[in-house]
Amino acid sequence: SKLCGKCSPTDTDILQPSFNFLYWSLHQTTLGSQKRAAAVLLSSTALIELLEKTLSLTWAEEGSPGPELLCSAWLLTASFSAQQHDGNLQVHQTLSVELDQVLKALSFPKKKAALLSAAILRFLRTALQQSFSSALVALLPSGAQPPPAPEDTVLAPLGTSQVLSLVIGLQNLLVQKDPLLSHACVGCLEALFDYLHARSPDIALHVASQPWNRFLLFTLLDTGENSFLRAEILRLMTLFVRFRSSSILSHEEVGRVLQGAALADLSTLSSTTLQALRGFFLQVQSMGLLADHSMAQTLQASLEGLSPRASTAQPPLQDMICLGGVAVSLSHIRD
Repeated sequence: SKLCGKCSPTDTDILQPSFNFLYWSLHQTTLGSQKRAAAVLLSSTALIELLEKTLSLTWAEEGSPGPELLCSAWLLTASFSAQQHDGNLQVHQTLSVELDQVLKALSFPKKKAALLSAAILRFLRTALQQSFSSALVALLPSGAQPPPAPEDTVLAPLGTSQVLSLVIGLQNLLVQKDPLLSHACVGCLEALFDYLHARSPDIALHVASQPWNRFLLFTLLDTGENSFLRAEILRLMTLFVRFRSSSILSHEEVGRVLQGAALADLSTLSSTTLQALRGFFLQVQSMGLLADHSMAQTLQASLEGLSPRASTAQPPLQDMICLGGVAVSLSHIRD
């Protein structure tokens, strides 16, 4: 606490390794240790105030620290928020963030800042998963806001136009085809659609059925044979199947994906991709999309062959990596 009180966001030489260590403590220790660490750190009002100051500099034109410290600050804040929410930990100091600025940062990302976008996405995904009910993080509007339209009240604090802009921003980030950023985008899309569906299934279906989603999907698939056998693409297709977006992914195309998967060598796939493939199969099966009996048998055989591998496959040995001086938990971004 004393160190935080003496530091400013420009003291990157001190703060970067410190933030990395705190982030590591919240992800690479036992669950009990993580909860204890979070409780102790949340009691430091100086640390929370320092994080708030650092986050606010993300959209500052001058005086902003390097993107590395900003990445760590967003990841650390997302981790604190999740730990506090899941463990119902005591909050001594709230942390305010302007929601409009978060959405703007994702719609108009800085150049060569894929990791920063991924970190902000992890933060927003956490907020969506908590239905913006965090006791730690207060997402505030920027300045004076006009009264919300009647159809927007159900989505508050988001508005329909903000949702559509966010989806377009996520699509633009996805077409960069950066692996880590792609996982962060799809995870945020999943959380967004869960949030929308809980409040207005009609709006969720409307957003999922937008024609630009089909263009996005085929842009991502245009990378060679069996290009759909990537975890982020399988999760994206699962999302469209779940919301019955046949205009985005037709029943015939679902069948071709399953045929391609049945012919592929699944032993070469990572455990993450296998889990995503199994999730896609289960979603297709639960939606009753397979009228073809032989295709149903192919699906069943694939599930039986895939299930043991997906359930027993070990996670990557190295989950915590260092990217440009930033400690990043791959599972935190991806899962």
